[in-house]
Amino acid sequence: MEEKQLTPTESIDLIASMIRNTRRRLTRGDGNMLLFWGYLCVAIAIIANVCSYLQFAKGVDLPIPALLVWWAIPIIGIPYTIVVTRKNRHLFDVVSYTDRISATLWKYVIVLALAAIAVGMIFFISGFHVWYVIELFTFFIVGMAASVQGIIIKEKSLIYGGAFSVICGGFLVSGVLAGAIWLQAYSSLLFIVSFIVMMIIPGHILNHKAKKENERA
Repeated sequence: MEEKQLTPTESIDLIASMIRNTRRRLTRGDGNMLLFWGYLCVAIAIIANVCSYLQFAKGVDLPIPALLVWWAIPIIGIPYTIVVTRKNRHLFDVVSYTDRISATLWKYVIVLALAAIAVGMIFFISGFHVWYVIELFTFFIVGMAASVQGIIIKEKSLIYGGAFSVICGGFLVSGVLAGAIWLQAYSSLLFIVSFIVMMIIPGHILNHKAKKENERA
């Protein structure tokens, strides 16, 4: 059977349709992973910094070490993502090429994050504190993934937000290599700002655009 050749106009319409479908997947109800991960990371970062301040500056004996608070991000985030993704599969009959790219992109990020945490644990058990390096890893990997996602769905707020995160990571690395160790004190603040800029703000922008499209439909 001979395949039908699409005209240039039909090809553009098909690509636009795939992009719209991928946007809907990102903004459909509880499936909005950008907002979920953005708020989760910001909330845990704030709690972890408050615990660090109480533990090291005030000498408060906390039931859980401040460093372990960061583990709440993968412990809460990964199971939630798996459950919601499976729950929302039936909402879309067709999985497009852009959908598969997006899903693979974020799975890859999660795998890399888990690998980085495992490496950090190995060094920590060996007596070396390298969590600052793991935090820098987050700036680069998640920032690049956010920008790629923005390119896939043509969303500038994601592209620029991801670029902002990468630039923050580069700024911190440059500072440390230059001997400005005091910059480490600002890494958590930049971590919080980066997730607001590259996930929370784009998440709300996408939700607003999806709402307007639904109203027009």
